[in-house]
Amino acid sequence: MASDAGRGQSLGGLTKEELHALVKQHWRGNFNGLVGLEFLDGGEGFCRLRLPVRPEILQPWGTVHGGAVATLLDVTGGVGAHLSYPRGSRLLTLEMKINFIGTQGEGALLSEGALLHRGRRTTVWQMKAVDEAGGRLRAFATATYMVIEGGPEGFPG
Repeated sequence: MASDAGRGQSLGGLTKEELHALVKQHWRGNFNGLVGLEFLDGGEGFCRLRLPVRPEILQPWGTVHGGAVATLLDVTGGVGAHLSYPRGSRLLTLEMKINFIGTQGEGALLSEGALLHRGRRTTVWQMKAVDEAGGRLRAFATATYMVIEGGPEGFPG
């Protein structure tokens, strides 16, 4: 789904290790960290995250809550979008369409996002979530993010 463009290169002068540390720092104490998202990889035009299944994100029937899956997909596209624009740009979700395909009760979900359109004011992304153990598709989404130039320094993008 994602292209190889930008993989293995430093982003905005950041090494992959620095990028991982920066994302982890930004997620500490906020919703992304609370849900348990883990940044795996990302760069211009792509992003990969992981969501370990734990009791706090299950719904009463023992499967991952749709809100946690939606968060995983939205953040995958959002982080990828941030990494695809100049430092200091802010991106906000304008809309997202999700199709839930299957349930997940244990293990972890892996997500991957790919850039579909990179414009001056909006960017469109496609994301999917699969079962880490078997690669079975659990959900996919498309999302549009609004690009706001001149935001605060910090998070790359």
